[in-house]
Amino acid sequence: MTPALFKQLRAKRARLLPLSAKAIIAFAVLYTSRSWSVKTRKYTPISQNTVHQWRQFLPSTNTDPDYCTDHDEAALSWINQVYTQTFDGLKETCAQTHRIGPEDDGGKIFCEDNFSSDECVVYSLGSNLDFSFELAFKEAFNCTIFTFDCTVDIVETGAVPDVVSFFPWCVGGRNEQKAISSNFGRTGEIGQYYTLEHIKKTLGHKKIDLLKMDIERHELAVWESITSQSAPKQVLFETHLHNAYGMWKQPVCSKEWIRLWHHIRSLGYRIFSYEPNPLCLCCSEWSIQL
Repeated sequence: MTPALFKQLRAKRARLLPLSAKAIIAFAVLYTSRSWSVKTRKYTPISQNTVHQWRQFLPSTNTDPDYCTDHDEAALSWINQVYTQTFDGLKETCAQTHRIGPEDDGGKIFCEDNFSSDECVVYSLGSNLDFSFELAFKEAFNCTIFTFDCTVDIVETGAVPDVVSFFPWCVGGRNEQKAISSNFGRTGEIGQYYTLEHIKKTLGHKKIDLLKMDIERHELAVWESITSQSAPKQVLFETHLHNAYGMWKQPVCSKEWIRLWHHIRSLGYRIFSYEPNPLCLCCSEWSIQL
């Protein structure tokens, strides 16, 4: 290589290096800004317009027991938006879904993807002495099933199937005794509540493979007590927006709904199914998993 050619190549390289460095820096800035945008993008389960309409269709000033919204076209459209927007914000697919239990109220959609039936543990909160879900799940997957319900009256011999371990406890946000809601004429009586983590330790369980909840708005308190250490792998539960049994003095407000789904999302859950309850406008089934 001649000295002249060598000099030309060195000059060309000197011109290219600054451009390469600038390109690398520009790419790094772009990548970092996009990553930061994704990380800091504000999650909200429902739109601001839906939040604003919440006061119109489900006002906290209405204290009537079991009050939900009206059944006119505008109200039905609004509550459908609450459910669809919540689902759209956290949805994911499940290849193998199955309905467990009744076809109508009480049945749950379960995801079989990655579910192991080897020594699986199922907690069922709220029974109303109807064990159709438990029996169907036992037949399908042969898990060990525990049902908790402090709202029923004295449980007679034979009322609980042999394949179910029943405990007259309710599950809530703290270990305490407080008023219960009940279909057995016991609303307002005192029942024993324990947290999910307390029950796990008491029964010697290290994990819960599936948690099923139908506990008339007490699900909000249960969710507040669930941490990343106690989170079940899959949860099938019903939400209740109304003033169930008149115990809550008012319907669920938008802040409570938003706080619930923020917490669920922070634990890593995603929604693979939801079903508004045809018998209860303010009720909807949700199926989520980690």
